[in-house]
Amino acid sequence: MHKQKDKEFIIKAKKGLGIVEFLLGILMLAILSALMIPAIVNKSNDSQNKPVQNVSISNKPVYQNTYTDDSQNWKPLYQRAYADTSQAWSQLYSENVLTSRQGWGSEQANYDNFTQFMNKFNILKQCNSANNPECWAANETSSVISGHPNFQNDRCFVDSSGRSWCEAYYLGWFVVDTNGLKTPNQFGKDRFIFYTIVGNDVNTSGVPDKIVYDNDYTDLDADKCPNPPCYYRSWLSQ
Repeated sequence: MHKQKDKEFIIKAKKGLGIVEFLLGILMLAILSALMIPAIVNKSNDSQNKPVQNVSISNKPVYQNTYTDDSQNWKPLYQRAYADTSQAWSQLYSENVLTSRQGWGSEQANYDNFTQFMNKFNILKQCNSANNPECWAANETSSVISGHPNFQNDRCFVDSSGRSWCEAYYLGWFVVDTNGLKTPNQFGKDRFIFYTIVGNDVNTSGVPDKIVYDNDYTDLDADKCPNPPCYYRSWLSQ
């Protein structure tokens, strides 16, 4: 009789213990859920509030946004090109290796001086009038900077940073494309004009002692700015 009661008691105890274990399991799950849910919610909110980053698509051309947006890229490249140009020309003048000219139309003097200028750069490729397209993409219009650098005898080179440089051999000008053959290939965007001058005049005879840049063009100028605006001066003064 006692054995039967003891057996029934053990069975009831086991049933009670199972219920307690079940309740404890539910309690633990509730506690874990309470701890995890705020973290999950915060992570979701963070992902929604995080700004979307721009993705660069290599197949798209470099010049694809508005002029105002891209000017943030072109301006520092132009400033660097002008700084390098001014430094190189200043060194040539101090080394007394530049040739005196009768005016900006002194072809041989301009040829010699551009040759000296090239020597100040690490050249990846040099082009003559027969293969200029390998150093310089076609100009945006046929009239820009009087057709240069497509005239016969205009020379071009690409430096180690990928910039393209070309001369206007009989005018004493030269031009730079700050990103080489990449688009947009437009003056006032990635292309710029530099003038060699004597004193303060482009057309004065003597040894050209400095490099200068052009004025700004806010309206169309077929020779200097086919796609306005072109901030030649103000981009360097800012």
